[in-house]
Amino acid sequence: MVRLISILMMMIFAFVGQAQVSVHAPQSNVPDMAKDSLTVSLITKYPAAEVYQLYGHEAIRVKSATYDLAFDYGLFDFTAPNFIYRFVKGETDYMAGCHDFEMFMLSCARDGAMVVEQTLNLTDEEKHRLVESLMWDVQPQNRTYRYNYVKNNCATKVLDKLDAAVGQPIAYDDSVRYGTYRKQLTHYGRNYAWYQFGIDMLLGSGLDYDLERREEMFVPVELMHSVEQVRLADGRRLVQKTEVIYEGRGDMTLSATPTIQSPMMVMWALMVVVSVLTVVGHRRGKIFNGLYMFWYGLCGVVGCLVLFMVLASEHEATSPNINVWWLNPSGLVVAALVCCRKVRRPLWWFMALKALSVIALTVVLPFQAQVINIANYPLILIDLILSVAYLVNGENKDILQSALAAFKRK
Repeated sequence: MVRLISILMMMIFAFVGQAQVSVHAPQSNVPDMAKDSLTVSLITKYPAAEVYQLYGHEAIRVKSATYDLAFDYGLFDFTAPNFIYRFVKGETDYMAGCHDFEMFMLSCARDGAMVVEQTLNLTDEEKHRLVESLMWDVQPQNRTYRYNYVKNNCATKVLDKLDAAVGQPIAYDDSVRYGTYRKQLTHYGRNYAWYQFGIDMLLGSGLDYDLERREEMFVPVELMHSVEQVRLADGRRLVQKTEVIYEGRGDMTLSATPTIQSPMMVMWALMVVVSVLTVVGHRRGKIFNGLYMFWYGLCGVVGCLVLFMVLASEHEATSPNINVWWLNPSGLVVAALVCCRKVRRPLWWFMALKALSVIALTVVLPFQAQVINIANYPLILIDLILSVAYLVNGENKDILQSALAAFKRK
């Protein structure tokens, strides 16, 4: 569970940083290229090793006889006031930037990921319309925008610019590859089991609705593949030429988490340990207060984060989240009171409610929309085991007998 808290925080940072190429301020003196002969292309950087690089990055290259620039929407400022609170809350502001293309490529090369260039088959009018829009976006008074990791990021901003350049929404092949955001995130995070576990813990059913192909293009590599197939309304191919401009050093993502270290195996092992300790305690007629304080204390802390994300965060898909049913601040109540014998009776009834709540959750889970990570199931079982064990433990025998007698009288 300690590792879980770290993973949850890392996951949030990853959403903030997934489009990042540089945290330096963009150029403020953007050249006027309105009258130049231009070559415009899309630049797609493949995924790299860090969690914030798992989805790659997208930029637009604009080249003339005088200038060679990269425009992108992946900059943010760590020094902004209240940055940590704002990114947890989902109020993350990104910036559009303009860079010398050579410097942009040096930044990409440091990560070792492949870079692909797609030269666009636009008319001169469309090119200049696009460049004027880009130059407007990178001006200091215009460059900041509210970031959304699946609906308003470095790739979706490029899609919007292409639509504006050709004067109408571009029609993409609607052959959906993944189906939902969660399946797509799982694919790109397939080697990062703990990261995916954190995503599935914090993000709710908003990740599980059916997508159209355009929605899947928030990932730059998916944008690259779809743009390659596009024909515009007049029959032109949107992409004139595709070439790899940096081979990279192979697949830069990390190797898959060993099965023995995966969340599923760790959580099932944890459930076995808790079950053994619970059986030992039951046979001895003793409640292991330390076990309850540790487990429910950690669940309560993580539950505070989950509840905050559900109630206050503007991040995509944080609410509704079925996990808040069992992972919420109520665990802190158990952790705080389990050692206090004077409140055994109210705590017993509180644990009875928790047990009933978990049982109800297991009934509801198969019929609700949110996909649950398989590693969550042993955690839910631990909650049920500990709550039931508290009810039937010998230390609480008198309370259990009185509750059963009251039930029989009714």
